[in-house]
Amino acid sequence: MLLKRIQKTKIKSGDILLFHTKGFSSISWAIRSLTLRYWNHVGIIVNESDYVYVVEALFRGVAKTPLKKYLNNSKYVIQSIRVKRNAYRTKQEYLRAIKTAIRRAKVSVGYKYDYPSIAYLGIKYLARGFLKKILPQTWNPLNSRLAFFCSELVCYCYSKTSSRYKNIFAGEKHPHQKCDTITPKDIAKSRHVYKILWEEI
Repeated sequence: MLLKRIQKTKIKSGDILLFHTKGFSSISWAIRSLTLRYWNHVGIIVNESDYVYVVEALFRGVAKTPLKKYLNNSKYVIQSIRVKRNAYRTKQEYLRAIKTAIRRAKVSVGYKYDYPSIAYLGIKYLARGFLKKILPQTWNPLNSRLAFFCSELVCYCYSKTSSRYKNIFAGEKHPHQKCDTITPKDIAKSRHVYKILWEEI
């Protein structure tokens, strides 16, 4: 049923998949609790021949997972979103951005998971008072260029592809926010994306 719906909506390479993990998962619960949002994971869709994959940053590293793994898994609620055309000045720029995002996703497979950066995000969200004031809010001092956490990877794929916005996933409060502080929440609520599919599977 869901596979037919995905085909009907013509899910494309470059689309973004948001995940809510059902049941209890300590990491998923922590992400949702800290960000105060429903989504705890995100990946980017890549079509290759007749196969559809999700390129995602997992704890073992960046991997290319067949989409059908999630279609047959009752642990998740998923939402597919797509970057808006008006986030770019021209149609040509938009199409180049999609190609760039797909290429970056593919070459990122095999990169390590960015544990230091995700730890910093936890500290940032838990910080209160003076500590919160002195911690950088728009960049991550523990970031590694050779590793990604899930939302950092998706953000990187689209990073600087628009001549209108440096980071299409940055909020209005922090328009210069870098990818190493972007969360699934930021991607889900970005004004530069729209929903393609929302379905419990």
